[in-house]
Formats: sequence, structure tokens, C-alpha cells
Amino acid sequence: MRFRIGLLLTLCVGLGSAGTLSVNFDQVQLSGAPGDTLTYSGTLTNNTGALVYLNGVSMNLASFDPSDYDPTDFLLNAPFTLDVGVTSGDFDFFTVTIPAGFTPDVYIGSLDVQGGPTSSDFNDLGSGDFTVNVTGSAAPEPASWGLLPLGLAALVSRWRMRFGSGVLVEDDAVARAGRGR
Repeated sequence: MRFRIGLLLTLCVGLGSAGTLSVNFDQVQLSGAPGDTLTYSGTLTNNTGALVYLNGVSMNLASFDPSDYDPTDFLLNAPFTLDVGVTSGDFDFFTVTIPAGFTPDVYIGSLDVQGGPTSSDFNDLGSGDFTVNVTGSAAPEPASWGLLPLGLAALVSRWRMRFGSGVLVEDDAVARAGRGR
């Protein structure tokens, strides 16, 4: 029970720190439908007693292919260094593109920041957990749109068979009952 409460607090606050750097997400959970691209952003805080170089980033996201997420934003937007006790400005960390046909559910991932005391270090400095809430499909697939005219044609054909040229065709039992009077 304590583990669940601790995990829930970590997710709700949007703060994860596995080392000397705190990764603070603006929003820990983003929602989208298949085909949507979600952008996660936030800040970093140096909790050490020394300047750190931010040299790399790695991430994983349960059930997603690595080609579905892109940490390029982090590499382009993160400061090169972060001084003692300093919090970076807010910047985009990465994007996640939800593949077509993906099952609606909540998926958990983590972002790990690497660096160290020099520009050639790739030690784990800190990490933050995030979630992707996949909702129902955004729009029908093109194949579904292609079926729409077929369905309408079937309805029109059925209507014409039933009503013909505008004269209601009676049920055989009703027609015979009317003739017997």
C-alpha cells in the first residue's frame, strides 16, 4: 500500500529524481487518440553541489516502438550546463506519436537524463516518469470512409424495394385479408 501511495504521489507531482537532477514535467500525463502527437515539456533542477553538463537523454515507453517517440526536442532545447541549485527554463522534452489502431489504455514511460562534471560524461543524472493515456480513435480510417457510400447505397436500395415507386407494397397476409372482405 505504501508503494502505491508513493508512486501515485510521484506521478501526481510530476517530479522524478533518480540522481542529482530533478526532472519536472509540466504535465505527467497527456491524452490523445491514435494519430495524435503529444509534446511533453518541463524543467530540470540541479540538486548537486557542482555544475553539471547535460550530454544526453534516453527514454522508454511500455508497448510503444522506439520510433513512436522522439527525444530530439530535449537535445535541441536543454541547456548545455546547469549550475548548482539552478532550475532551467521550461522547454520541450520529447514527443510521442500514438500509432494508428493503438489500443486505448494508459502507458507508462520514463525519461533518463545523462551527463556529469564534464562534457564527455554520460552518467545517469536523474529520471522522471510520465504516462500516455490513449483514448478512442480520432477519426475513421480511410477504409471506413470508403464503406460509407456502400452503406448508403444499401439503404437506398432497401428503401426502393420496400416503397417502389412511392406506393406502399403491402405484406402478403395483409393483402389477402383485404381481398377476402
